[in-house]
Amino acid sequence: MRRGPEPVLVLENVCKRYPHFSLGPLDAALELAPGTVTTLVGRNGSGKSLLLNMLVNWIKPTEGKIRLFGWTYPEGEVAIKSRLAYMPDLPELFYGATGSALVRQAKMLAPDWDDSRFRELAKRFELPILDLPFETLSKGQRERLLLALVLSRTVPLYVLDEPTSGLDPYVRALLYDAWRERLEAGAALFLSSHDMAAVERFADVIVVMHAGRLLGPYVKDELLDRWALIAPEVGEGALTGRTPAGAPIEGTPAGAPIAEETLRRLPGVVAVTSSPARSIISRDRETTEAALRALGHGARSARLPLTDIVRYLMESEGAAFEAASSISTNGRDLG
Repeated sequence: MRRGPEPVLVLENVCKRYPHFSLGPLDAALELAPGTVTTLVGRNGSGKSLLLNMLVNWIKPTEGKIRLFGWTYPEGEVAIKSRLAYMPDLPELFYGATGSALVRQAKMLAPDWDDSRFRELAKRFELPILDLPFETLSKGQRERLLLALVLSRTVPLYVLDEPTSGLDPYVRALLYDAWRERLEAGAALFLSSHDMAAVERFADVIVVMHAGRLLGPYVKDELLDRWALIAPEVGEGALTGRTPAGAPIEGTPAGAPIAEETLRRLPGVVAVTSSPARSIISRDRETTEAALRALGHGARSARLPLTDIVRYLMESEGAAFEAASSISTNGRDLG
């Protein structure tokens, strides 16, 4: 049933259960705003591809509702699929077909197909001869062909499962240019990826899939600004206080290393490391630094790579349900 204005993608208690794996329950609202890139990241077997396949109704949830553009399946299937283009990470689906056959099928099924754009992308991506069977192509050639097919549609949303897998750096640069063109035209990208360099470069919003559950969404730039590696600098003040005369309290001499337990109790701290020197991983740099200053100490901070931030997010926010969820990499649709 059609609804009023709302985020493009809404998940309501979405679950998919297998004997060896359970996805969900998933509850999320993703804006997928025009001109933005939302990236789904997570370990192998966490359920990324499974979720994307459910978004196009290739796999049906055991329970819960998926709404896209205000529509739900099955009654809204035509409306939904006229608004998105999907590139799965399932190359075996296209075995037995040639590139030419896939192009003819796209022309027939997609009224928004842009033949001139496909010809331009085919030249840019240096596609192989289209009369060759899909399964005879290399992994990189298959990826380039599927990307050209998907990006030749004119839709508000492109859903891409591991779109940079198998691409060499030169072709990736060409793909990034093609992405920018679609974004500048007002489309949104929702993609899964293990390529954290590409995620850090292009993503606006990040969603983390961990043990069949979703963490986020997070605004990427806010994550990079807030999370930090902090090296405490022991000041002249005592670790827990000073006497009225200003002398260090006995047992906490000035200049002594700050106790690990003290560091762990600071607001925003998610981990304390000891190599190469004792440092803090903080999810709220300003708050943690302010707490250190209140104890009479200084701090040197460095930005954390996005890969590390995602890892600590999974370790900290995912700890509550990780033990109750089983991760399996069996089954091709689990991603």
